[in-house]
Amino acid sequence: MSYQGQPGVNHLAYEVDDVEALYERMSSAGYKDSTPHNAHPYRKRRYFYDPEGNDWEFVQYLSENPTERNDYKLPDV
Repeated sequence: MSYQGQPGVNHLAYEVDDVEALYERMSSAGYKDSTPHNAHPYRKRRYFYDPEGNDWEFVQYLSENPTERNDYKLPDV
């Protein structure tokens, strides 16, 4: 069952080297895109639902600096 706003696991996340290439492969395989708008300067993210409705996040970091990579105060505009 997909996340319904209740306490618990929201989604699973994995770091990848090329999130856009992964996006193409997942889309071609029929996975449903669930990506919210995001344009962070130090990371790219894509989300997909699997057939059971679980949400999966794939993130590509664009900086080696952990402070930049994990800055959640910067808006995803």
